Amino acid sequence: MISRTSVSIHMRRKLEIRLREPKVKPGVELPWSAVVGGGAPAAAVEHASNQRAVARAVCANLAHQQRAREPSERVEYLDGWRGLAILALLVGHFVNPFGFGSRLINAGRLGVELFFALSGLLIGQLLFVKRVGLAAFYRRRVSRLLPAFYCFLLFISIYLAWRGRRLDPHAMSSAIFFYYNYYAASRINYLPKEYGHVWSLCIEVHAYLGLSVLAVASRRWDFAPWRAIGALAVLSWVSSSAYSALFHWDYYRVFWRTEPRVSAFLVAAGLTCWTHDTGRRLVLGWSWIGVFAAGILLQLAAVPDLLKYTLGSACLALAVTHLSDAPTFVRNVLSFRLLTWLGVLSYSLYLWQQPFKELRGSAAGLMWLLPALISGSLSFYLLEDPARRWLNTHWN
Repeated sequence: MISRTSVSIHMRRKLEIRLREPKVKPGVELPWSAVVGGGAPAAAVEHASNQRAVARAVCANLAHQQRAREPSERVEYLDGWRGLAILALLVGHFVNPFGFGSRLINAGRLGVELFFALSGLLIGQLLFVKRVGLAAFYRRRVSRLLPAFYCFLLFISIYLAWRGRRLDPHAMSSAIFFYYNYYAASRINYLPKEYGHVWSLCIEVHAYLGLSVLAVASRRWDFAPWRAIGALAVLSWVSSSAYSALFHWDYYRVFWRTEPRVSAFLVAAGLTCWTHDTGRRLVLGWSWIGVFAAGILLQLAAVPDLLKYTLGSACLALAVTHLSDAPTFVRNVLSFRLLTWLGVLSYSLYLWQQPFKELRGSAAGLMWLLPALISGSLSFYLLEDPARRWLNTHWN
């Protein structure tokens, strides 16, 4: 079945082609000089101008209708999903009731998986559904991520020097150039933990790079990107199985590497493309609750890591890509003001919570949660958001 979106795009293309054709009244013949730009009769020129104006108005109306059917720039329940992710991360790092630190479920790692799934959805929408140009895509990513990130690394470097701690230049350069997840995987016990969490940001950047290359290829050779993304997701699962079974590596050596852990991005991005291209949905109504619950249960500490980051990640990706089909109360809960506020601040909170987690030591974790929240909020309002707005304004 042809979707309304594809019909509108087809109509716009036909109208745009007609704009470039010479327009004349029926029965009026133009000399060749008029077709190629010479002097045309005034009546024919006026008629062509009127037709172009009408065609432009129709094209603008079709474009407006298409944008109305596409996801808006900010969706409250997606901000709520992001808020749920940072809340899980903070619970895992600063609160430890009922075993939420590690004995029942590692809430921090669950938060990372929620982030990864949402990022895959958003990348899929931008690169494969909206077909945003790579220049615009990377301008948005750079303006959002880099100013706050590099200011954070600068602060951590000054802090470690002030404390008389050794600053590993190789570790810091690997963080700056986004390969820390590989450098630190086998050195986790010897490196400063104040910026140890940037491994997950490295994987996200690698996902941007890989999927943007695939976006260029799909536009150049006109193939359905979800097939290639699905094949890469399967290869990601194979790599995690191979590393675990053949090398018997621990969690850090396997799941801090990009190739095993990127599957959450790939599954979410692939499902986003597939549902857009086919118009089909896999999860509707109350079945969404079951998929989301399965994704959470598969993150329990008793579940092997291989299942957590293959089947568990896939369930969370399926849940986030079908949030619009979840029961209404789910979207209402995720749109709760506190969750959406945490979601908006989530990147700055993610950056700045880590040093306070390491200060926690044997003291009560909740004592350091408030300074972490304050630091993250200040970073967002004074650095991340102003820098993003300034860069986007000047680039545009």
